[in-house]
Amino acid sequence: MAEHAEYTIHPLEVGRFTDRDKSTITYLKGIGEKHNAPILIFVIKGEGKTILVDTGASDPAYAEKYHLPIVQEDKMKILNALGGIGVTVDKIDFLINTHLHWDHCFNNNLFPGKKIYVQKSEFNFAMDPWPVFRSAYDHYKVNRTPPWECSIPNFEFVDGDPEILPGIKLIKMAGHSPGSQGVMVDTSEGKYLICGDAIPAYETWELPGHEMIGVFTNMDEQMNTYKKLEAMEEFHILPGHDKLVLNKSVYP
Repeated sequence: MAEHAEYTIHPLEVGRFTDRDKSTITYLKGIGEKHNAPILIFVIKGEGKTILVDTGASDPAYAEKYHLPIVQEDKMKILNALGGIGVTVDKIDFLINTHLHWDHCFNNNLFPGKKIYVQKSEFNFAMDPWPVFRSAYDHYKVNRTPPWECSIPNFEFVDGDPEILPGIKLIKMAGHSPGSQGVMVDTSEGKYLICGDAIPAYETWELPGHEMIGVFTNMDEQMNTYKKLEAMEEFHILPGHDKLVLNKSVYP
């Protein structure tokens, strides 16, 4: 392994919200304004490793019945999307779930036996979420089987910001959910932060003072996450639901 590990990051669209209210991204702004929002996963490659960040949402029928309508072309199905960059299930060393909402972990079951990093606080909340968030977790109390249930034996629980490989660090980014986390990745052009829904769009980070996100469990935690990130050395962001991420097929 090189003295300074360097990786590449491949964003993949595995579905798309086509009629999502803009206010789910920006707090109390864009109410009634509909927009397209990609459902993204990320593959990190380098130093002999292949790492998958998130596993996307359900099929469109399930999504429309229980959540929001989505589009999922055949090429967007997760195994097809991975195959498009030469990745098969057996080539993946381990996974990371940025959080346990249905559109970020629904296909965990396709990766049996693979270790999955998740914040312990996220799992604790997912086991007994507030009523308003039960649907987001496909919780038992809304008569569903959580898509993350199958992963419990394979969860590698963390608390905070551990470096899990040289050049790859988990960053706890509470706010959207109690255990939301990002993935800080060293590349040949500096650090990139895969944000999940802690920063769902570029505008939520780039506007002066940052924009409050539209869906959160704790506003103080979200603002403290922004302060925490501001104190870090310079990095680029890769938001969780911004179509501009797909302007490049690989970062850097």
